[in-house]
Amino acid sequence: MNNNQEQNIVIFQSYFQDPQTGKLKKFLIRNCVGTGAEGQVFLAQPLDRYYNVDLVAIKTQQFIKREVREFFEKLYQQQEQIRQKNSMEKSQIIKIYEIGQIQEYFAVIMEVGEQDLYKYLKQNQNIDIINRQKICLQLAYAIKQLHELKYIHRDIKPENFVVIKNEFKLIDFGLTKPINDLIQQTMNLGSRIFQAPELLEGDGNYTSSIDIWALGCTFYEILSNQQLINVKTALDAQTLIVNHKKDQNYIYNKINSLQISQQWKDMMKEMFSPDESQRKSAKYIVKKIESILNPNFKSLCHFMAKHPADITQFQPGKQQGFPNANNFPPQINTFQQLSAQKVQLITPPQNPQQIFSQIPQQKFILPNNQLPNNQNIFNQDTKVTKIQSYNFQQQYQQYPDQIQSANQNIINQKDEEIQEYKDKIVALEKNIQQSYDRISELQTNLENQANYNRKMENLLKQYKDYFQCQFQEANKLLEDNKNTLNCF
Repeated sequence: MNNNQEQNIVIFQSYFQDPQTGKLKKFLIRNCVGTGAEGQVFLAQPLDRYYNVDLVAIKTQQFIKREVREFFEKLYQQQEQIRQKNSMEKSQIIKIYEIGQIQEYFAVIMEVGEQDLYKYLKQNQNIDIINRQKICLQLAYAIKQLHELKYIHRDIKPENFVVIKNEFKLIDFGLTKPINDLIQQTMNLGSRIFQAPELLEGDGNYTSSIDIWALGCTFYEILSNQQLINVKTALDAQTLIVNHKKDQNYIYNKINSLQISQQWKDMMKEMFSPDESQRKSAKYIVKKIESILNPNFKSLCHFMAKHPADITQFQPGKQQGFPNANNFPPQINTFQQLSAQKVQLITPPQNPQQIFSQIPQQKFILPNNQLPNNQNIFNQDTKVTKIQSYNFQQQYQQYPDQIQSANQNIINQKDEEIQEYKDKIVALEKNIQQSYDRISELQTNLENQANYNRKMENLLKQYKDYFQCQFQEANKLLEDNKNTLNCF
């Protein structure tokens, strides 16, 4: 290692370890890949290959706010929970390896993105529609996971998603804020063509629905290779977006022109509802896209929801990926027939040839009313029947994990619906409280105006009495002067 490399080595102290005993990590800084108002991002090489990767991104910031550190800590905890949870969901937000400090700088160690979504779409314009829709699903998962942390990104656009091992992940949290801290906050945030109407006008009391609007704009760009708000100037974009609250034809007509299913079109229109409270949540969008891309899985979940008592005895039908019970021989066509005959299944040894030596020499006979057309079946040795029974049982032993996963998805779906309704109730209560506050403010203003009017009336009356008194004294003085003149 030469002297120049030694000068570029930094020492990282993790917040997740004891500062006294924790092992310090060393990184070789390759180059600076980004500089912003709140810090810098460096490409670095772990000297001891700490995270089983060759390169990492290190974001540094000198003057760190408490809420920024809290956000990265919550994001790290969420990613760990998703990783440990036995489910199909993955974190679609840039992976946080560790949080700590380098000298006096706050530092976040992250995975390295290969290319942002905007450049990826420009270089890969022949992607088929199914893969485009799968990209949309990954983006929706990212927004869902961010909103579950109770944060709003406020700058959703293709440039803020990067591809990492064929998956797209959300980056750039410079404008991210907690949902509870957004009352009367900054307006005109993010890129103009991705801004929701309430960001361009109103009182600054916006919600997480601004991310849903921007996500819809990003979806359109993925599905069409064109910008949704395709205008020449920022003023034209603002006029068009604000006008959407009165006339939805521009955006809805562009959605209708897409070569996608009607389900997709309806979902995207819901993302652009002029009433922000009516825009669908990210959880709903994830669930909707999954149901469109995997209709068979949706059918299985629907069956499980309607027949919860039958979960442990689920009968496979014609679902994709499940064997059809009708393909088995007639004499072992259902569990009921096997149960009625009380056939004792055996556990096969390691050597399949030993199976035959363990089976008693007896015949397998069905009741007369269940005799198949081919009477010769009953001449077969019970060894074959029991082997078929064993194979049949083995086919069903694969279902518990699939059924448990499907059942868990049903529970998660119900939890998401409940949470969505709770969020709507909280939003309604919030709007009602704001309405009460405004009414109270108006009442106070009216009372103040009434008091002011009364004071003005009293003041005018005083002036009137004063001028009348002055007028009378002036008349009296004139009368006295007139009498004096008459005496002469």
